[in-house]
Amino acid sequence: FFYDAYKKKFLRINFVSIFLLILIFTFISFYSTSNIDSPMYHLQILKWLISDKAVFGLSNLEIRFGTNSSWHSIIAILNINFIDYSSKHYLTAIIIAIGLNEVFSQKKNNSRFSFTYLNISFVILILFSLIHPYKNGVILNHLGNPELDIAPMLFFILAIYLLINFYNEKDNNDLFYLYCIVSFICITSRMVYAPLILPILFHYFKLPVVIKRENIILIFASILWLLKSFINSGCLIFPYKYTCMKTSWSPGIDKIDYFFKEAMSYARDTPLRAKYRNLEHTLESTDWLMPWYNQYFLPSAFLNIFVIILTVSLILIFYFWIKKFWNNKKFKLFENDKLIFLILS
Repeated sequence: FFYDAYKKKFLRINFVSIFLLILIFTFISFYSTSNIDSPMYHLQILKWLISDKAVFGLSNLEIRFGTNSSWHSIIAILNINFIDYSSKHYLTAIIIAIGLNEVFSQKKNNSRFSFTYLNISFVILILFSLIHPYKNGVILNHLGNPELDIAPMLFFILAIYLLINFYNEKDNNDLFYLYCIVSFICITSRMVYAPLILPILFHYFKLPVVIKRENIILIFASILWLLKSFINSGCLIFPYKYTCMKTSWSPGIDKIDYFFKEAMSYARDTPLRAKYRNLEHTLESTDWLMPWYNQYFLPSAFLNIFVIILTVSLILIFYFWIKKFWNNKKFKLFENDKLIFLILS
């Protein structure tokens, strides 16, 4: 299929540029150090995926094994071992190369907005990694690890890029289906990116229901993903207890709920992580807020930069909304898809 599409010029790929980009980021991946999560449970999950695909009650061995990520499934399928080489450490480098290759080979029909968005996204990632005092920075230093931070983040960036181009080319449904596929991988890899589903729902609510091949494939893939999660932990979406059922192979809803709360608590504790097991301190009160703000937020340049960007973006969005409302008395807040995109961004 790939050869046929390339031969018929449905695909236009500059193999020289993408080869060089993959080569560069593979070297970066090779010289990166191991993070904490990959040796703790990511590599072990991959070992089970490669050998057994799905195991009833796998989360009983270690509660984190209940994590069901489609990116890990893709890594397991594409796992190649040759002497000391293992592809599972280098597949994320390919996604970065694809994104950057899109920057360097911008199509004429792509909107200027999408070009600017993609450029800024990768400039922030690479610049932050260069100025960070620790090796490749806290972001790109994860390269070389089969983790669940960089890959979903890159899929998110590419999904928004596809969405902008879809808005620019209203009749190009292929772009929207591609957005759906990339969003599916992104959301099922990390549920924090679930808002990506909003444009999909909004799009289909506006159109008459049409059963197409692409829709059937995505629905079928979603059912398989939910089924695999259920097999692993007894939850359709781990670790959200409202999706869990009492089964003989589940580690228990209470245990899953405690794991979820502990993860939330860990994020709210100070860098010393001295009180993250004290759920009353972190989840049932606001006592955690000021220590977190003083010891974690203020020293973090990345969070400070992010807040500045977010504040300026929101001011600009509200400015354009007010300006449009002022000039058009019939203005409706959700009258077109682009406003949904702005909210999502």
